[in-house]
Amino acid sequence: MDYHWLWDPAPYTSRFAEPHLLAAARERWTEEVDDSVQSMIRSVACDLLAKFINARRDGALLVSLDQADFVAAARWLIALAGEVDG
Repeated sequence: MDYHWLWDPAPYTSRFAEPHLLAAARERWTEEVDDSVQSMIRSVACDLLAKFINARRDGALLVSLDQADFVAAARWLIALAGEVDG
């Protein structure tokens, strides 16, 4: 039997295949990665996601929810921005 850490329900939307894999990854992240490094990685990820969205919205105020990559990027940005600001 093949085991996979991630599965891709749609392009750009990889997720952990099982809840216990997510829990293990989160636990390892919080225990082994220094808080300042976590904050730096989150900030860089937010900047990259914002640039990705802005480069593809062609001057529009909103992004298309019909495109899985925009939806995934927006969800990640919202989640990460809350962790950076909070």
